[in-house]
Amino acid sequence: MAPNVKTVVFAGALYSAFSFATLLDERALPCIDPGWSTDDHATSAAAAAQFNTEISVLPSSIPISTAVSMVVTTSIASTASVTADTTSAVISSTSSSEYSGSCDNSSPCTGQMTYYDTATSSSNPSSCGTTNDGKTDLVLALPVGIMTDSDCGRTVSIEYNGVTQTGTVVDKCMGCDDSSIDLSCALFQVFASLSEGRLHGAKWYVH
Repeated sequence: MAPNVKTVVFAGALYSAFSFATLLDERALPCIDPGWSTDDHATSAAAAAQFNTEISVLPSSIPISTAVSMVVTTSIASTASVTADTTSAVISSTSSSEYSGSCDNSSPCTGQMTYYDTATSSSNPSSCGTTNDGKTDLVLALPVGIMTDSDCGRTVSIEYNGVTQTGTVVDKCMGCDDSSIDLSCALFQVFASLSEGRLHGAKWYVH
């Protein structure tokens, strides 16, 4: 091969090697602005080298995708735990709220007991918005003078003639004085026959 031809081939090979090295460098730093200075380029290359070094210290047995998945799963589990704990706290707070009206445990009321036909139709529900089968459900109505909406669903302990029974508040008694209560037929019959009609001296309190 002639000397001039050898020179041309060597120069071409050198140019190709230089171009390939430049291409690799650009691929390693794809976000480099062409207008950056040489110093900026060197700084970015150093940062990339440090990033690669930090990644390399991860245990080879744990893929990066697995590590990311573990972080996301842990975060979701923690959020669910907080939500569950918060919900439990709200429920606990509601269920443990104490009755603060008249005729409570520390100051029971003593009055009369009568019975009534409970609301059985959803088109004409009780004052608590419920319907009940008075022949089987142990429910009652509190006196209108002390009854509040928050009393719906509370339980009432009743003691009469040596018998104690608990009923649930579902309504208000419009004709009862503040110390008397109106019971479903089923609850009244725990204490006496319906033929009695009205019982005096019943001791009761709201939980």
